Amino acid sequence: MISILLACAQIKTPAKAPNKPSIEKNNYSYTREHLAWMIDREMRKHKISGVSVTLVAGQDIVWQQGFGYANRKTQEKVDQQTLFRAGSIAKLVNAIAVMQLVERGQLELDRSVNEYLPEFQPKTRSPLSKPITIRSLLTHQSGLPSDLIKGMWSSTPANFHSALDYLNSTYVTRDIDTAFSYSNLGFDVIGAVIEKVSGKSYENYMNTLLKNLGMQSSAFSPTPHIPRTAVGYKKNKFEQELSIRDVPAAGLTSNGRDLAKLIMLFNNNGVLSKKNILQKKNIEHILDDYSSDKTLNFGKRVGLGLFYYDGIFYRGNSVVGHGGATVNHRALIKFSPKHKYGVILLSNSRNASASLHRIANKALVLMHEAKTGKPAPTQHSYWPQVSSQDHISDQDIIGHYATAAGLARIYRKGNKLYATIAGRKLRLHQRQAKGFYYLSYRFMGIFPINLGGLNNIGLAIRKVDNKEVLIGVNTLGLTVLLGEKILPTPIHTAWQQRIGKYRVVNPLEVINLPSGGLKIRDGFIIAYAKTEEGDKLEFVLQSQSNDQAVIAGIGRGLGETVFVVNPDGKEQLKYANLIFEKIE
Repeated sequence: MISILLACAQIKTPAKAPNKPSIEKNNYSYTREHLAWMIDREMRKHKISGVSVTLVAGQDIVWQQGFGYANRKTQEKVDQQTLFRAGSIAKLVNAIAVMQLVERGQLELDRSVNEYLPEFQPKTRSPLSKPITIRSLLTHQSGLPSDLIKGMWSSTPANFHSALDYLNSTYVTRDIDTAFSYSNLGFDVIGAVIEKVSGKSYENYMNTLLKNLGMQSSAFSPTPHIPRTAVGYKKNKFEQELSIRDVPAAGLTSNGRDLAKLIMLFNNNGVLSKKNILQKKNIEHILDDYSSDKTLNFGKRVGLGLFYYDGIFYRGNSVVGHGGATVNHRALIKFSPKHKYGVILLSNSRNASASLHRIANKALVLMHEAKTGKPAPTQHSYWPQVSSQDHISDQDIIGHYATAAGLARIYRKGNKLYATIAGRKLRLHQRQAKGFYYLSYRFMGIFPINLGGLNNIGLAIRKVDNKEVLIGVNTLGLTVLLGEKILPTPIHTAWQQRIGKYRVVNPLEVINLPSGGLKIRDGFIIAYAKTEEGDKLEFVLQSQSNDQAVIAGIGRGLGETVFVVNPDGKEQLKYANLIFEKIE
């Protein structure tokens, strides 16, 4: 057994990357030393205020350390007891709670949610092929809208049950089990189901579960103001951390020591500190892949309340886990069920997400070497080859696409192909004849600009489920859905008359949208907005009737409905309970 005292010892941060010694089984000295150096470098480079790191091997914490400040004003440093808002790591705990209820015979994963919650009645534009199930909620394949934006973050949040009232007033975005689309609202429904079948309030039930897991310092709660919780920052500047309405989706506060219990639970097949939390078969059930066989997921692998992080190791050496994000806190848990090691990273800085993933991936590689005494089976990059299901002709790829970044267009000018998206004009070129298309960008048409990895994603068209979609394949062979090909549809006269500038009638506490509106571009209605910080938002609207439009595309926030409402006789637009009023 590795001494916890040694594991929690402070590591002096070296000035440069330490020299790597030969691999020695069960020796984590170099792992700790290198990660301490890497964390310090990431924090300095990206102005991250605080980070907590915890490494778990088997049933042991092999290292836990805090870096930086939990509160810069009081000079309180991050330590092993510092709490952070763990955000959506809550979803993994929900999966454990659900599977316990399944073991007790109180829930069935493939039963209709409506059997447990008769009041759950979201609208549909066409009959669903099958009802929304508990499993589809846990795997983000229910077709429910992603977020109820208004009131999600607030100084005085409503109860999460208000999200169910919203779901009953709007439409599902697509049929069940056809595409992955991340949904916080789906976990609000899970929370209501847990309440109904357990007969206890959600927070009471889940906090009892946390105690049974040995997570004594953790809590499900809407408030961020739990003692010892780190203060939030953005690039070392204080930012107010707001409470959350959607407690089942992201209302977990915890620290590395407590979250380590989750990894230990999976490492020991459902047994924790000699207590049987879950049967082995149900631990395996949580880890099963429920989505890669769905035609519109393109290899996206999802378990119950967790994701697969492919591209770190070769297949057969899977990494699973979940990230978490609140207004200013970021969290990440990644672990290897096969080799029984993992890492937990927590930060009180809004801009820490990318750094946490880089640190975690390096930690997993080094932990594999230390735990097994063998080189890590890392995935090597290569230029992927076009498969028989990929279409790359000009005729196939030219067109308009609904994407998460708005309307994209691929077109030919002269003998060259170009793409426009988010205000940028990009060149498309092939590295080899009959190969994928790749993007490139030149500032002022002269100076080449690195697109942050987009340069290395091959583009092609796939035709599935009567849709044409733009896919991207990276140099690790991983495929992602980038956009859905769309054609202009007739725009109802009423929607043409709504073109103009709008203001938000009921502003958000977490973000300010000082400008925005509707415009028509290339025959499509474009809803656009600009945040106070300069971020641009854009969506393609397809009018369904005089008083409804759908946000085009597949994925988070897409497929959702925009309504026309007329309170006091004045027409307004309503989306996710945000109200927009025309001013010009």
